[in-house]
Amino acid sequence: MNRVLTNLERWFADRNFVATDGFTVADILMAHVLSAGIKDEAFIAPYPAIASYRDRCLARPAWKRTIEAYCARVDSTGRHNG
Repeated sequence: MNRVLTNLERWFADRNFVATDGFTVADILMAHVLSAGIKDEAFIAPYPAIASYRDRCLARPAWKRTIEAYCARVDSTGRHNG
């Protein structure tokens, strides 16, 4: 995991977002991985650019709308438990 996070940290050295200069679906997916997939903040702490990127993405209205729509859809099908 450290190798991947180190490479991602370098990727964000001169970028604000994953794929383009603007926020895209790629950022929604990456933010989801960084927020839901990594539960222990200690793993992200050595990577300030990744933590900043994640926090920036999660604060965006587009992220909030997307995750709310996803949760509503999954909850309505009975396939999601929390």
